[in-house]
Amino acid sequence: MNTSRERLEECRTQLDQPSAWWRFSPELELEFIRRTGQSFLPIARSAFWAVIALVLIVMLADQWLLEARLDAPVVAAMFGVEIPLMIGLYLFVGRLPGETLPKLMAGVMAFQGLMFTWVALQLAAAGDTVPYLYEILVLYQFFLFFFTGVMFVPAVVLGALCIALAVAGYVAIGIDSVGVARVALFLLATYGIGVVVRYLLERILRQDFLIRIVSEEASRTDPLTSLLNRRGFETGLSKLLGHARRYQCPVGLLMIDLDNFKQVNDSMGHAEGDALLVSVAGVLETIARRSLDLISRSGGDEFVVAVYDASEQSVKEIADKLESALAEASARWTQSVPALGASVGAVWFAPADTPADTSAMLEVLDRTLYDAKRAGKGQVKYERTGKWSNADELLGAPLDQAGV
Repeated sequence: MNTSRERLEECRTQLDQPSAWWRFSPELELEFIRRTGQSFLPIARSAFWAVIALVLIVMLADQWLLEARLDAPVVAAMFGVEIPLMIGLYLFVGRLPGETLPKLMAGVMAFQGLMFTWVALQLAAAGDTVPYLYEILVLYQFFLFFFTGVMFVPAVVLGALCIALAVAGYVAIGIDSVGVARVALFLLATYGIGVVVRYLLERILRQDFLIRIVSEEASRTDPLTSLLNRRGFETGLSKLLGHARRYQCPVGLLMIDLDNFKQVNDSMGHAEGDALLVSVAGVLETIARRSLDLISRSGGDEFVVAVYDASEQSVKEIADKLESALAEASARWTQSVPALGASVGAVWFAPADTPADTSAMLEVLDRTLYDAKRAGKGQVKYERTGKWSNADELLGAPLDQAGV
């Protein structure tokens, strides 16, 4: 079904209510996560190398400059787990879809929080030259909030858990209360800064996302009816064809042209003509309701409907419903313009005969509508490609001759 109107309304509502910026619908939230993940991918991959570099620098400094000599378990954890993990993520993460990256990074950062807390506690318990090594946990917070693409709420939770584990660990290994309080205060201060900045950053990201969606939808949407315009329809039809070829599903197309529409504008005014077009759009939306179905106002008084995975019978039923539904919806205008009606061209494409591009499909559809107009206004012309359940039906026979 054409969801442009719903998307536009939701995005505009979110922009008008800044306090509700974090409460997207599930569909819009998934789209936001996908786009955010894609935008954070280069940053995340750079962060992996930064982590590797920092780990090596800390280890080298501790070994040779500070002469503290890291414990064997810490060295094993760094070379056996941390560095291979970062290298593996760098090589693998680029193959993931955008919506998966934030979830993956949340899991990675949960593991990293446990790892870094354990390392800090190991070094503190061993009396390392750098007291308590809370610098490790500060760097963790820094990467968590700004470089991983983890969403605000998971980042806040992970950061808080890391601090709680660190403080509990310091108490468990016998660090004095003054030292624990100093570490806790420092970590909470950096955590608070991270939360505030990440909150503001994600709010900006979400607002920018909403503005982009509104702009994109406006460029592919008819402003009067909120249906797809021709550009948006062709883009959607191209994706629909990809699904149809992949899963070997048929596709039905219908083109509707209002007969004598100009008389409505001339005799009743353009406002009434616009109202009629909106009414027709409402009828089409009640007929093509599935997620992959498309509805378009392709120009003037012409509309196009694409129905995914449509059998011969279902396309005929849709055309039949259109005839009666449009007549009922236009009753208000036919009192002033009795000749008002609709011509319909309908084409069904079998899976094996679906064209490779949209232009070929629309060319067949245009020709079918032209045949309907030439046969007399208010006619329905039906054309089909490929094999049909009734092999006796003739190619290009009108719907009324095909038993509809």
